[in-house]
Amino acid sequence: MADTDELVAIEVHGWRESMQILAALPSEVRHAVFGDLEAVGREATAEAAGRVHSRTGATAAGYRVATTSRGVSLRNSVVGARVLEYAGKLHPEGRVPRGRALIRTLNSQYGPIVGGKGRLLWRSVLDRKERIEAAAQSAVEAIERELSARGLA
Repeated sequence: MADTDELVAIEVHGWRESMQILAALPSEVRHAVFGDLEAVGREATAEAAGRVHSRTGATAAGYRVATTSRGVSLRNSVVGARVLEYAGKLHPEGRVPRGRALIRTLNSQYGPIVGGKGRLLWRSVLDRKERIEAAAQSAVEAIERELSARGLA
């Protein structure tokens, strides 16, 4: 993945081909097709944000669900929340004393990074993996129906 804040990539048979075809259709079709997938993504981001414990009242409101030309992505645009999500991803033990202390604290409060993807959001995604895959497959089928209805399939 090109963006360091993009967390989720799920492979679905026919997805890449469907995205190429969908790019030629109006954007409202893309948004209609991804409705279920976006809804599951919003649930995952809301759960991840709710897992953040703050003594200062800070939130993880930076989690976003975005519809892109490649599909639906889950991102976090807040720097502090990205640190919480990713600290220790490249260097699990930390490289300097402060980094090691931060990673130990985050791991004790939120658990270690799961599958190299993140601390909070990836757990929320894994809890919904079957629903996400079903929604993605449904999106591919909706694209096929839309193309058939337009006489393009």
